[in-house]
Amino acid sequence: MDGADIEWVHMRARWLDRILTQVIESHWLRGRRIFGVIAVLVMFAASAWAMSRAQEAHVAQKRVDRGWVELTSARIAGIRSTIELSEDVKRSDDVNAALARYEERNARILDTLRATRSTSPALALATQSFQRILDSHPDGTVAPTRTQLAVERNLVRLDAVSIDVPPEDGPDVGGRAIRDLIGIHQAARAVELVNKGDIGTTMFGQSILAELLGDGAPRAGVGVGQGTVAASFTPLGEISRVDGHATLAAEVRRLAGSDDARVLADATAWAASKIGVSSSTIEFAAADPAVVNAAGSRLSNGLNSAMKRFLDVEGRRLSEAEAAAQARANVSTTVAVVFGIVAFGLCVLLSRRLQRDDTLLREAASTDKLTGLGNRAHLDERVAAMSQDSAEVVIMHIDLDHFKPVNDTYGHAVGDRVLQLTADRLRESARRHGGAAARLGGDEFALVLPGDATTTADDAATELVESLRDFSIGGLEVTVGASIGVARGSGGLDDLLINADLALYQAKRTGRGQAQTFRAEAAAFVGFVREALTEGRVHCVYQPQISLDDGSCIGAEVLARLTDKHGTLIPAKEWMGIAEWMGITGELFEHVVGAVLRDLSSNPPLHVPLWFNMAPNDLIRPRAGEWLMHHLGRLGLPPNKLGIELTETEAINDSERLAGVLRGVRAAGVGIALDDFGARNTPIGHLVDLPVSRVKLDKSLTDGIGADMPPASWVVASMADLATQLRIEVIAEGVNAGEQISMLRDLGVHQGQGYLCGLPGPMSRIPSRVDLRELQRSSMRAAEVGEPVSGLGPTQYRGPDRRGLGSGPARAIEIR
Repeated sequence: MDGADIEWVHMRARWLDRILTQVIESHWLRGRRIFGVIAVLVMFAASAWAMSRAQEAHVAQKRVDRGWVELTSARIAGIRSTIELSEDVKRSDDVNAALARYEERNARILDTLRATRSTSPALALATQSFQRILDSHPDGTVAPTRTQLAVERNLVRLDAVSIDVPPEDGPDVGGRAIRDLIGIHQAARAVELVNKGDIGTTMFGQSILAELLGDGAPRAGVGVGQGTVAASFTPLGEISRVDGHATLAAEVRRLAGSDDARVLADATAWAASKIGVSSSTIEFAAADPAVVNAAGSRLSNGLNSAMKRFLDVEGRRLSEAEAAAQARANVSTTVAVVFGIVAFGLCVLLSRRLQRDDTLLREAASTDKLTGLGNRAHLDERVAAMSQDSAEVVIMHIDLDHFKPVNDTYGHAVGDRVLQLTADRLRESARRHGGAAARLGGDEFALVLPGDATTTADDAATELVESLRDFSIGGLEVTVGASIGVARGSGGLDDLLINADLALYQAKRTGRGQAQTFRAEAAAFVGFVREALTEGRVHCVYQPQISLDDGSCIGAEVLARLTDKHGTLIPAKEWMGIAEWMGITGELFEHVVGAVLRDLSSNPPLHVPLWFNMAPNDLIRPRAGEWLMHHLGRLGLPPNKLGIELTETEAINDSERLAGVLRGVRAAGVGIALDDFGARNTPIGHLVDLPVSRVKLDKSLTDGIGADMPPASWVVASMADLATQLRIEVIAEGVNAGEQISMLRDLGVHQGQGYLCGLPGPMSRIPSRVDLRELQRSSMRAAEVGEPVSGLGPTQYRGPDRRGLGSGPARAIEIR
């Protein structure tokens, strides 16, 4: 099943569950009436089941009857094959070839009985006896005469076994026809042997005639030919006595009254009188064996054709009767099953009705309604239970990486379906690895596993990273991905989740879409950041922003730095993610304002605006506008000397509320900029939705411009033109090479910021102007890889040990 089929099944399952819930809550399930309905349904189901069993027995009987018809048809074919073998041996000296043809015919005959063998034990036994007779023939090493004798003995055995066929509604038509077919052949054979006149063949003919005439007792009753005799042979004498089958009886009467029947009867009487088997004194004309054989062959063929038609009609009749009985049995069975299912369903509904209230209460206390997973209370119980059976417990904190863009783009219905599919995959992983899954809230989940095997947790984390990457919802393919933090220990859920959160932060910080395991050194650095921000150990540096037309300084960006106990400054790149993860970016902004206020008090009056970085989520809190303007007012600067740069604009989740706050800030005269514009998923619609006064083009666009106008240059030119139309300033970030200055001017960008324009430093080093001609002959690209930069005197910074957070080597300059 593909994703669309699975989604269809889930939709139908939810629809059925809603139907059942409505039925359970309906009033008609109450009272005693429902028990009477169930009793009536059970009674009807039992009656229909009894009728079904009776019809099945009728079907089985019709199948057995049809099997006997098929066996009779095969026996007639076997007799014909044996007679053909006799004629074949008589005409040819190659006994082996005749036997090979005989075996080939028999194989086809026995193939028709393959399904008949299993119909009933009696049919199986009769089929085996028939097969043994067909297989009992000479091996080709004896003389043709002895082969002929063996064939005649087989015919006698086939005649004997045919008596085992049970009659249906009267005499056995098939058995009587078989005996007549054998009798016709034996009569013609006896005439042929008597006509030869030698002692051996005459004795064999005498034995055949004795069998036909019953040692003096007439086999078929009344003689034919030249009068009544003491012993005579009547062709078709057996089957002529069968009544009740009009078509077959008419055909048999025609054959019995034919000239061929009279010729065969007279020839038999002549042969019997000649060798003394019959005591008749009537003189018969000598029989011509060729004429007798021809008459017998025509008579045998006529009887065979009549029986074939009769057996075909009987087979079709029995098949139709069997099919009709089977259809009635199926209908009865279906009715019984339907009534039984309805009765059982009502019983189940009653049972569910009694259990429903208790179940709902328990589920509400321990289950997430949307996904069906356990909630945090349920997870706490499972961790406690696993801790009793295992020395350690492994917990995975799972956070969907790009759930919010999917939810915002495609709507809450798709977002909810993503959460449900995520829950299904977590539930399956928990089942395979013997753990439990839970939803912590939003797009955050947890998986707890026994800590006995490290490989189990590693395998589970790897599988989840792969399985939570892509989702197919109603034909829509969405990519979400997940980051996973893994922690191991023997403490309670709260302690384990704290460690798993730290590992999750590391997984997101180093690229997302991966799993990271908690390490103590990472926790130590997080503790350091928390302590530094709590105690206000925040310092600020300022990076100038210049005009690319005349080199004048038009502003400075305020960059926050932490200091360790040795006074070493740590760039925001190393710890800002921790502050965001801990949700204390608002407190950080207050510390930054305090640090700037200290710098303003110890430096000459500032001549350029200051731009502060601000997380959008801090501006959608209650009374966020008043809070922001209060802290900016502490600086004592006019509003036109202040601005805020909105970071992580792709993560804005309430643009309407944010726009309302920013309109008040902009009305007060404070500038508003979109930071890192053009990077990743920055929505261009923010230029219209938000009261923006400036956009800062992302460093990746600045690095990509060139004289040959690659795509980055086209984007920069288009953005500059659009900003001009909207009366918005454009400033380029990451200006690190002299040739970029002239290219940016040519593309319509007249403001820049980067290492070439000025390194971050103390407020006293903010320049009033820079020499553009000198800068255009310089390059700061080496600074990006931490190489020493001569002539500019960069300050070197080293931070504390950040192993486990991927901090890398010390930088040669301060990286934001």
